[in-house]
Amino acid sequence: MKKDDYLRDSLLSLGRLSIDTWEALAPVAKSADVGVVDLLLLRGTINQIDIVHARANHFGFQMADLREVEYAPELVATIPAQLAWCYQAVPVQKNGDLVVVALADPADLNAIDNLNRLLNVGIEVFVADPDEILRILYLHYAAGEADGARMLAESAALAKE
Repeated sequence: MKKDDYLRDSLLSLGRLSIDTWEALAPVAKSADVGVVDLLLLRGTINQIDIVHARANHFGFQMADLREVEYAPELVATIPAQLAWCYQAVPVQKNGDLVVVALADPADLNAIDNLNRLLNVGIEVFVADPDEILRILYLHYAAGEADGARMLAESAALAKE
């Protein structure tokens, strides 16, 4: 099973594709050594937003449309730049001691746990389009990009030990 093929049932339940399409493409994907989801994306059968919806559905999270969020300095300040870049996480809303955080990959339990611990507030996870998260990071967190990349590399190195 390739990286995103675990999303099959979610894509089916959301009506983004049929079981016949999946089963027809499974042998093609296997012979090309790619995931069925990757092949569906390449063929235009599904798009990135379908994947985001499927991830949210699979993990039981809500979707966040980051185009609708107003990024006031107070909201941006809820997640330090290096953490935002490291975990590809952006704030969506702050309510007292709770920060709604949008992630591209809700399967990244390490990111969720670390953000919860490091921010010293409760977090509620939403799922958002990875391209939109990057857009917000470049717009509001450009200064932390190098630190975030360094932290991500250090985290990956520690995981290998």
